[in-house]
Amino acid sequence: MELQQMKCFIAVAETLNFTQAAKFCGVSQPALSRAIQKLEDEVGGILIRRERNRTHLTDLGNIILPRLKQSLDFAESALLEAQEFSKISATKLSLGVMCTIGPNRMIPLVEHMAQKVPQLDLKLFASTGLQLVSMLESGEIDVALIGMPEYPDIINAYPLFKERYVVALNKDHHLNDLREVPLAKLESEPYLERLNCEFDDHFDAEYSDFPFTMNTRFSSENEEWIQSMILAGLGCAIIPEFSVFQTGLVTRKLIEPCISRTVCVATVRGRPQSESLLHFIRLCRALKWT
Repeated sequence: MELQQMKCFIAVAETLNFTQAAKFCGVSQPALSRAIQKLEDEVGGILIRRERNRTHLTDLGNIILPRLKQSLDFAESALLEAQEFSKISATKLSLGVMCTIGPNRMIPLVEHMAQKVPQLDLKLFASTGLQLVSMLESGEIDVALIGMPEYPDIINAYPLFKERYVVALNKDHHLNDLREVPLAKLESEPYLERLNCEFDDHFDAEYSDFPFTMNTRFSSENEEWIQSMILAGLGCAIIPEFSVFQTGLVTRKLIEPCISRTVCVATVRGRPQSESLLHFIRLCRALKWT
């Protein structure tokens, strides 16, 4: 069964006029008739009865019409998607990723892009949320994955997934006995400060009047160093739950208060978007992140 046969049959079924249907399909009337005849041969029955002043569908024609419409829609959608892929197959896309987003969150997205658009030149940039917003505004990057409590008006941010902040410990830490760790419990603990962490921003946005202090022993911009120091027993840290990548690290839910962040795909409002960027945004929003 060919697409042209389905198009011809659907056109006649909707117009009940062979002349109009032939014009709509861009074929001659004899070609239209041959296409429908071939379709009838394949389904094994008459689909359309053509009388002097009346053209109408048979019972079989009425039965298969909605199924052929659905099949044609699927086929045309697949063709359109293939055409979109061909348009973006040789293009470039620059993606900024907030440095506190764990690699385990990114790998499925990158793998999906590699499978769907194998020729796409994807460049990744890791930085802080504020720096990525600045890079978006200046045009240094096309799109970014960011988890900030608020964004400038110029930024469009589409939510992708939500994650809690957790307390990261090594296996011998005495707080492992707790299933959930109140924030006040950390005040006397050796604390490893993640300098690029946006936890303070989220905390201030929700609990600006909540008093607490940390016993900070070490600070670093490097997430791997912080997690390695936790494993070595040098202290604990507050980390987004999906950002833990070191094997052996233990996490406990942070409570009293509970803090979370929403990671978004961000673009510049009103800026023209390429086919590759539109496709990337669709993939981000369709991907099952959790």
